[in-house]
Amino acid sequence: MNRSVVSKKMNVLIASTECVPFAKVGGLADVCGSLGKFLPSEQINLRVIMPLYKTIDKKKFGLKKIAGNFIIPMAGKYIETSVWQTKKEGFIVYFVQNDLYFDRDNIYGTPEGDYPDQAERFIFFSKAVLETAKFVDFKPDVIHCNDWQTAIIPAYLKTVYKIDAFFASTKSVFTVHNMAYQGLFEKDIYNLAGFSDMDFIPDRLEFYGKFNFMKAGIVYADKISTVSPSYAEEIRTNNFFGHGLENLLELRKSDLSGILNGIDCQYWNPEKDPLLKKKYSVDKLRLKKENKKYLLASVGLKNIDQPLFGMVSRLEAQKGFDLLLEILPELLKKRLSLVILGKGAQKFQKDLIEISKKYPENLSVNIAFDESLAHNIYAGADVFMMPSLFEPCGLGQIIAMRYGTVPLVTKTGGFKDTVDETCGFFIENADPLGMLTAADRVIAAYHVRKTWDKRVRQCMKKDFCWKKSVIEYVKLFKSAIK
Repeated sequence: MNRSVVSKKMNVLIASTECVPFAKVGGLADVCGSLGKFLPSEQINLRVIMPLYKTIDKKKFGLKKIAGNFIIPMAGKYIETSVWQTKKEGFIVYFVQNDLYFDRDNIYGTPEGDYPDQAERFIFFSKAVLETAKFVDFKPDVIHCNDWQTAIIPAYLKTVYKIDAFFASTKSVFTVHNMAYQGLFEKDIYNLAGFSDMDFIPDRLEFYGKFNFMKAGIVYADKISTVSPSYAEEIRTNNFFGHGLENLLELRKSDLSGILNGIDCQYWNPEKDPLLKKKYSVDKLRLKKENKKYLLASVGLKNIDQPLFGMVSRLEAQKGFDLLLEILPELLKKRLSLVILGKGAQKFQKDLIEISKKYPENLSVNIAFDESLAHNIYAGADVFMMPSLFEPCGLGQIIAMRYGTVPLVTKTGGFKDTVDETCGFFIENADPLGMLTAADRVIAAYHVRKTWDKRVRQCMKKDFCWKKSVIEYVKLFKSAIK
């Protein structure tokens, strides 16, 4: 590739294990896809790289195989690797193909847990990111790594690949999307990764006798970011949020920034959303009620006059489902209905279904990933509930506000940066009494229609589109280069 053609631009390579529309488990996929779409092409020459999972439809997305293969060394083995590519929203996406690691029915694991070779899979992918850049002759000014699965790439750049002239000017940015998932493995995984024994010390890659992928990213990346300003503060000042890495993050606080996630406002738009029964706007709120009627009918609930609470979430402890199950029977005795959509821990799925059988008139539980139902919950519910124990950013409450659905959230992380009392409600204490008290406040407010409609309009007027956040990412990439 002739770099003189793009000499005035930054070459940025985003390394991610998820990216919409190709593969999605959580919010990381939305962030990757949105950055690719909204980063200014006049300033950045962008490429994205991700694994080629079995679930990705090559024909649907127009993938083409790049001629030739290359070899990735893995603990004495030499694994032949190929690369596919396509173009999406004006940027190129590379897909690393290796059937040994990625030809599986799921991305990270089965309902029983992660794949047992999880560490090996993403060591391979991290090496493949660097080798693919050389293979396609794309010399990055910045490699933007995301979460623990790609966190060792900054460490490779400053150790194993330190003498590789191809990456002589390459800097790294590491984004933490969730500190709770750090990629912590036994020491033998460190040896598999191929680092020198001299780097297995507490100041570098060792973490209480184990190898911590996320720590590698925090130690070696030129710049570190996370997905909201409040979460950036929490993870460096509090062990509950930092999960043992808070002191290291405090040491690197001058290189740590919090950039709030945005949403694609072209896609999440109640005026144009093709999945809604009735499209509506802030000036046509009466049509929102038609979506509520449609949602109630589609999930088997009936009472149009009481507030309808909605949840679209992974069913995990982090999302507050331990707490919700503890108070759910009491909550359902109040004048409200609740519709839940999501998949996750088997225990939560089973318990929610059992409770729904006892309260069929005001609880609908839908164990699925259903894009159409998700959109209709965002549009048809009156209240969007997110009782998370911690929340790096949260996209659900942002999307809900875009659709005029009032958020009810805990006072943590990105919720503090996106919700205020003019447009939503806080669960002041994440305990049973706090949850039930907050629900009572919401129900009482709902029945004062004039002030409720004002709150709904306030939600819809908030601007969380990506245009603000991408400006901060451009600044972050430039600061890494400097």
